[in-house]
Amino acid sequence: MDIIFDFIKDLASHFDFAYMLVVNVVTYLVIKFIDELNKEKIVPTWGKRSVTALVGIMIAVAACVLGADKTVIFYSFFVSLVSWDIIFKPILKMLGEKIDYKKEKE
Repeated sequence: MDIIFDFIKDLASHFDFAYMLVVNVVTYLVIKFIDELNKEKIVPTWGKRSVTALVGIMIAVAACVLGADKTVIFYSFFVSLVSWDIIFKPILKMLGEKIDYKKEKE
């Protein structure tokens, strides 16, 4: 059992979950703002990915300037690119929240 606990502890020490959460929240707000500006037009997937990357890079630079571990931020940046769909969105759905972007009408 100690091996599992040590593995989880070691894994958690290599990622900054606060950074990933901030990247995802800011990205969500920026894309929702773009959604509002676009009115009925949907933000394309490449646009969402570009926004995520730019937001992640800007927050990473700020975090590193403020003294964050560059390696941890580097790893966390790549995980933050997929963490919305894999971590945060499922948690919000489990809590009953309907937070998502505009989608094409079926």
